[in-house]
Order: sequence, then C-alpha cells, then structure tokens
Amino acid sequence: PALLSADLLHYRDLFGKLRFSYIEQVTKERFLRALTSDPPEFVDGKEIADLEVKLGEDKAALKAKKEEVGGLIRELEEQGRNLAERYEQVQIQTARLKTLPSEIENLQQTIDHLQAEQGPKSSNPDLCMALQPTMDLLLKREQQMSEIDAQISALRSSISSRRQDFAKFQDELLSLQARKTQATQEALEAKRRREEGKELGDELGEEGRWLRGVEHSLKIMLEV
Repeated sequence: PALLSADLLHYRDLFGKLRFSYIEQVTKERFLRALTSDPPEFVDGKEIADLEVKLGEDKAALKAKKEEVGGLIRELEEQGRNLAERYEQVQIQTARLKTLPSEIENLQQTIDHLQAEQGPKSSNPDLCMALQPTMDLLLKREQQMSEIDAQISALRSSISSRRQDFAKFQDELLSLQARKTQATQEALEAKRRREEGKELGDELGEEGRWLRGVEHSLKIMLEV
C-alpha cells in the first residue's frame, strides 16, 4: 500500500505539471496566431462572456470528473490495502503450513516417549477408562453425593424436630415433677393435719397419685 500510494502521488504531480505545460503552450499558440493572422483576430465582449460561461461549465465538469477520479483512487487504495493484508496473511499461513509437518512429527515423538515412560496400568478399571466414560462416572458419583447430601439434610431436619419435641416434653416433665413435689409436700402436710380434716388429705393424696401416674407415662414415652 505504501508503494502504491507513492506511485499515485508521483503520477499525480507529473500529470499536474504536464497539464500546466500544455495549457501554457496552447495559450501561447493561440495568442501568436491572433497576432500574426491577416487580418488579426479580435475578440469582442460577447465572445469573452460566452467563453467565460463555457469555461465555467468546463470547470464544473472538470471538478465532477476530479471528484469521480478521486473516489476511484480512494477505492483502489482501499482495495490495494486489503489485497496487501490478504497477501501478508497468505504468506504467514504458507510459512505456518511449511512448519506443520515437523511439528506434527515432534508431537508424535513426544507422545510415543510419554507412552513408553508411562507406568503399568492400574488394576482398578475406573482408573483405566477413557475420557468420556470417566466424565460419565464422575457425573454419576456427583449425583449420588447430591442424593446423600439431601438425605443428610432431611435427617438433620428430623433430628432438629425431635429435639424440639424432646425439649417440649422435658419442660412438661419438669412442670409435672414440680407439681409432684408440691403435691408430695402438700400430702405430707395433709397427713400431719389429717386429724384436722380427713377429706382434704384424701383429695391431695388422690392428686398425688394422678401426678405420679402422669409422670410414669411421660417417662415411658420419652424413654427417660
């Protein structure tokens, strides 16, 4: 692309110089013909005005042509750069392809060397599987681990619930034990006061027997 740009710039300058020289020569020739002709050629104002109009039209057409040529030049430059880049890529790929056979041979030698140095195969069939069966086995083991984790979580939740129930029953047992102690004390007090009121003692004794029965039932339920 750089060489193409330099060539275009050189020829553009050359054409500019040639155009200036051509216009200069044509102008001199016309001027000399006008002076040496018989009779001399004179130009009036109308002809000058017509020439100016024609010159303006020619300049506009020339400007349009210049713009068109400039667009073509830019397009050619872009295509030249693209072709140069593609050529460089082709050269790089060609050089790469030339080195591939030797690299493949070196890799094959490395593989053969590693296989020769590899120790004896394991007796465990899981350690001698190919990549895809190994990945399948790993996925299966992960699924089993997920199931075990789910079971552990369920057991933990169950244990937590059982602990809450146990704490609840234990609180009730403590409450009953407190009531038993109170009832026992009241029974002893009632025994001491039996002479004062036999009916009250019988009632407290009955309550104490009921509390002992409830305590025995709760101990059986909680395996205390």
